[in-house]
Amino acid sequence: MGRKLGIFTTWEEVVEVTKDFKGASFKKFNSIEEAQRWFGDIRSVERKQSEILSKLNIVQCYIDGSFDKQIYAYAFAIVHHNEVIVKQSGVGENREAAKKLTSQASELKAAMQAALYAAKKGYKHMLIYHDNESVQYLITGKYTPKNTFTEQYVIFMRKLQETYGIKIDFTKVKAHNGNEFNELVDHMARKELQKARDKARKKKHQKRKKKRILPLTVSQTKALFKKINRQLHHYPKALQPTSKKKYEYYCAKFRTEGSLNERECYTLNRFFNQVTSYAEKEKQAESDMKPDVIRQMLLDIYPIVERYKKELKWYGGFLTQMYQLSLENKRFTNRQKVFIKQGYDLIQKKYQKDGS
Repeated sequence: MGRKLGIFTTWEEVVEVTKDFKGASFKKFNSIEEAQRWFGDIRSVERKQSEILSKLNIVQCYIDGSFDKQIYAYAFAIVHHNEVIVKQSGVGENREAAKKLTSQASELKAAMQAALYAAKKGYKHMLIYHDNESVQYLITGKYTPKNTFTEQYVIFMRKLQETYGIKIDFTKVKAHNGNEFNELVDHMARKELQKARDKARKKKHQKRKKKRILPLTVSQTKALFKKINRQLHHYPKALQPTSKKKYEYYCAKFRTEGSLNERECYTLNRFFNQVTSYAEKEKQAESDMKPDVIRQMLLDIYPIVERYKKELKWYGGFLTQMYQLSLENKRFTNRQKVFIKQGYDLIQKKYQKDGS
């Protein structure tokens, strides 16, 4: 008896599960058949071991986890004299860990929560029963941490041992093999995961319900199309190609039928939010441009502005005025910078070839 129950065929295996383990015991046999007869029923031996460990004040803790997409749950149960005295479960909230570690995230979280509970309750020796090798081998050094999350797990467990003076041992148990305590924490973790799934589904449904809007009136729809078209004129890349294609379809439908349904109105609002957000970011970027960059833009396009001044209409007069200000080393306002950049883009697109 030690960190693990079983029949071992080499002395090295016996040393691994008994070395530095309080209350460990073992017995030598001449054959495997003889050992199996003495060993008897594994369940009765597990119960005997639990009794002995409880008398030695070694806390026995079964852990397990459950994972689905970006949601993971954990559970642990502390056993004393073959009775569950504490059981806890919860949901992990680190989405990055779930994405990186998948199911391993739930197992490591369960081990950390169990060890933290035992340490705070004043236990000095605990034995964690797990069905995921990473829980044990990351601590023993057999596995090397490959990312920040596994590194944090190792640091957390070692710091816990140093701070509270608790010794932590591990025992690998086979999943779904009839062990009542392992089955218990497995059921708890699955139940917690299902609750989290239902909560996430309900939240998503409520969010979608809030976003639903009534069909717009003809005048409201016209106004929305006008605003989107104005933004797209200045920022053609504000919508992705697929979204732009759908937007053009809505434009054609509105011209022919004169209205859009509820779902189409919702999508049109979404397009408006997208182009508005894109325009704000672009304007911010343009307003942050250095004066030297603005002056160089005006210098580059001024010959074309002079040639097509009438055709450019308002932009022609504005850019000419801005060019004069640049020669005087005047400062530009953020609004002026935005319009200069828009005029520069327009000229680059329409008149650059002719100007060159």
